[in-house]
Amino acid sequence: MKIVLATLFLAIVNSACASPYPRVDKDIATYDKVVAKMKSDFSSQPRDPTNKIWVQEKIDNMMEVDQYMRKFWDTPFINSYSADGKSRKG
Repeated sequence: MKIVLATLFLAIVNSACASPYPRVDKDIATYDKVVAKMKSDFSSQPRDPTNKIWVQEKIDNMMEVDQYMRKFWDTPFINSYSADGKSRKG
């Protein structure tokens, strides 16, 4: 019985917290996942700020993340979000 009540409670809370902007949430999740992977891929290298090659690769990685972010800048317009979706804040 406790499991049924707990499951029911979670279902109610989940539906109450559901976002009215699922497309926006999906795009944000995609962005977060890709950026996290970019950062994770680079962080697997040993940190060595005195090594010029490592520093250059770090700068390249930061630039890749920046360019990916800039690509997402127009996502609300490309995906035709509603006015509310365009103004959604985190």
